[in-house]
Amino acid sequence: MFIYIQYNKCGGFCQHSHHVVRKRGTFMAIHNQVFLYGQITQLPRIIKDEQGNYVQGSGKLTIVSGKRNVNIDGTHSKHAKIEYGELPVATGNPELVETMDNIKIGDIVFIKGNIITRNVKKIKKCPSCGAPYEKLGVITFINPIHLSIEKTGLTLDEGETLLKNYGEVSNVATILGTICKAPEVTVQTRKNMIVKFPLAIDRKYFIADDNPETRTDYPVVHVHGKEAGEDILKRYQPGAEVFLDGCVQYRKYKHQQYPCQNPDCQEFVPWDDWTLDIVPYAIEYIRGWKSDKQLEEEAYEKAGIHPLPAAASE
Repeated sequence: MFIYIQYNKCGGFCQHSHHVVRKRGTFMAIHNQVFLYGQITQLPRIIKDEQGNYVQGSGKLTIVSGKRNVNIDGTHSKHAKIEYGELPVATGNPELVETMDNIKIGDIVFIKGNIITRNVKKIKKCPSCGAPYEKLGVITFINPIHLSIEKTGLTLDEGETLLKNYGEVSNVATILGTICKAPEVTVQTRKNMIVKFPLAIDRKYFIADDNPETRTDYPVVHVHGKEAGEDILKRYQPGAEVFLDGCVQYRKYKHQQYPCQNPDCQEFVPWDDWTLDIVPYAIEYIRGWKSDKQLEEEAYEKAGIHPLPAAASE
């Protein structure tokens, strides 16, 4: 089953990669691909070791996301909009870090990569006493497999003008994963709904500086649209697999306030954080979803009606 979404609002480091070989008969959905075409508006952070070898590179890429208002017949609305945003990129591949080190402000960059999640310890300081507050959290970023400088010598204004023509290809994500927690409604109005759920995606590559036992990433998906959200909620069952065609967005959200860990301080530590989410334009149910027949049977059961058996063929 394939669903177009009437969409109105979109919005760690790795070392050398090695292919993962899985035993015959084991299966988990594996497809995690992101294509980015964007501009550098601030220089990346480059780390070298004592011998001058490239170790890590990280930074932000400014992209433009096409706002696909999709009509019921699958055609695109004339009112589709675009929006600029930044996405975090990080790599420990020395060749790619060297390319990052040659980047200049204003350059246009092309990236092919995947979405990586990593459990980390996050630290913020108390605004009153300065004591550190620690908590476990997750960072999500784009791990480039390919990174190239496409245009150089541009001003920021020239790059912004150029990107307007690349709204359909500046930020593209195609993902195949298994929903690992029941979808939940985060926003609901008379005309709109946002449904959130995490995906489990097996890695195609080992990441050398990550835990060798970590072979799965868990990005979060936000589905916008009342009809799409309602359909997901009624058809979902544990183990459901889904294919997503959309974009990624990096957004700030307010978490909550935590009491300072200094026993002599009565202050609360405000905790605002950033998250990278997948926002699909279209969803395809792969396997493990409730069929129309199952939904019909559930409706009969809920109403206390026993449907007549199908007539025998003559």
